[in-house]
Amino acid sequence: IGSNTLIVVTADHGENLYEHGWMGHGDELWNEEGIRVPMVFLGGGLTPRRIADTPVSLASLASTLVEWLGFGLEDYGPTDGKSLAPALRGGLPPSDPIYLETGAWFVPKGAARFHRERIPYASLLDFTEMDPDHRFEIIVRPEYESIINGGKHRAVMHEDSRLVYVPLRDGPRYDLLRIEGYETHPLDDGAEANRLKSDLERMVKEIGTETNSGGF
Repeated sequence: IGSNTLIVVTADHGENLYEHGWMGHGDELWNEEGIRVPMVFLGGGLTPRRIADTPVSLASLASTLVEWLGFGLEDYGPTDGKSLAPALRGGLPPSDPIYLETGAWFVPKGAARFHRERIPYASLLDFTEMDPDHRFEIIVRPEYESIINGGKHRAVMHEDSRLVYVPLRDGPRYDLLRIEGYETHPLDDGAEANRLKSDLERMVKEIGTETNSGGF
């Protein structure tokens, strides 16, 4: 690989393969299998090494490539994540909290934990349509947008802790977890929960998305 070539190996999501009783991705934030993906940088004159032992975000990828290619981030426009380019050059990766959220559920109900507890809404065929103005891409019908956004699970993780926000029929629940390898365990730490909840509230407001009325 030439010194002027940078190859990135990553993925947009992981996959649950019945480790916890179901298969799929994008539907819960308690477990690592559906969340963790590789992020490997090859070439570009890089020395082989591990640049981060704590989680970093895919949201950092765009700003990393822009900076690595020598463009100014201010010329590119706003990005959601901080650049990893300093870490690629030998510095430290960003240590900011990372935001996560689920997607839309494809079926109205099911046997898995997140189906039993979540806010119900219509099936995939009911809440989506094809948009003729954008090459007939599948989009959420406007009348369902607030329901879909309000029903999402959201989480913030920092180092080895994760706080998961779960909107339920009778109000939200927060699950604080300790991450140990590919396992997560309940964590009883009020101070850590409050700190991560504050981070999550700030991030949701910055994104400008809707949540369930019983939440933020």
